[in-house]
Amino acid sequence: MLGASSLAALAADIPRVIDGDAEAWSELVILLEPQLFLLLRRSETFKPLRHDMNETWAVIFAVMVRLRGDNFRGLRMWESWANSHPEKHFGDWIQIVTDNIAREHVSSRLCTVAT
Repeated sequence: MLGASSLAALAADIPRVIDGDAEAWSELVILLEPQLFLLLRRSETFKPLRHDMNETWAVIFAVMVRLRGDNFRGLRMWESWANSHPEKHFGDWIQIVTDNIAREHVSSRLCTVAT
């Protein structure tokens, strides 16, 4: 996994992404995708589905959509979170985002409605 300093370096490029730099977004996706894969492999939240590659990729895709959607609304949330948690880094934030999306995904896939 990327170290804290590497994740901090990713965070430094977020303003470029938010400003519409398509190359910066592509770079972020390329660097973040394998890290999300590792986060999901270790995630207790995602444990019931972690060995299903289709489910794993579905969550990774959902994270990217959440970050990118509505003119990078999700990614813009990083700045306010970072200001509220100065002792934390981008890796901490993206893990929370990924866990939340994984929880939603697992719930939608495994929860059944009793009739």
